Amino acid sequence: MGERLKPSTPYPCEDVRRYYEGMEGLSGDVLMAKLGAVVSPHASLRYKDVGLPLAICFRAHLVWEALKILDAADADHPEASSEVIEIYSQRAVPKLLAGKSDGWNREHLWPRSYGLTRHPSLTDLHNIRPADANVNSSRGNKYYGGCAATSKKCARPANREAAPDTETDSERWAPPFQVRGDVARSLMYMAVSYGSGQKDAAPHLELSDSPSIQGQQKGYIVGGGK
Repeated sequence: MGERLKPSTPYPCEDVRRYYEGMEGLSGDVLMAKLGAVVSPHASLRYKDVGLPLAICFRAHLVWEALKILDAADADHPEASSEVIEIYSQRAVPKLLAGKSDGWNREHLWPRSYGLTRHPSLTDLHNIRPADANVNSSRGNKYYGGCAATSKKCARPANREAAPDTETDSERWAPPFQVRGDVARSLMYMAVSYGSGQKDAAPHLELSDSPSIQGQQKGYIVGGGK
């Protein structure tokens, strides 16, 4: 098990100055609407293959295959890399253990129970990361944050397979410091992409300081990270 290898030559990125052009000075709903227009439309991948014809079942594995590339341990050669990085343990594990009980599975940073009921939000790759199966189960649908000062039981690390700088109590889950910025951006993206600006009947996601499953709200994110 190793750590992610950093690329020697960065991949081409969007020009941030052009990508966010026209958003200077905007705020509130106007800014959210503008951001929503920038990140849409969405391409939906299949998540399950139960009861589908064989030809369609092939597409059901696209989410798994995408994670093997996007979270490859060797960022210089993601397709050739034999391992992925688990988000909560920050360990490199074999791609071949995908979906295994002793391997890794697909972690929804914004939990499915908080409003992810249909495509495309259910399979949006900005919200899905590889995670140790046991650690993923331990996190469940807890919202992100450090243990409350009043917590009677705070586990550090959050799970025996999780990174040392994680922690959890009965309601909160703190991911590793180095990915907290990534997690925060993912939650913001989900709120922008699938919030009140949606025109269909899908649940509208919302970030909140008092999250609730019924309201499809997700709240809190501990500070730090990159």
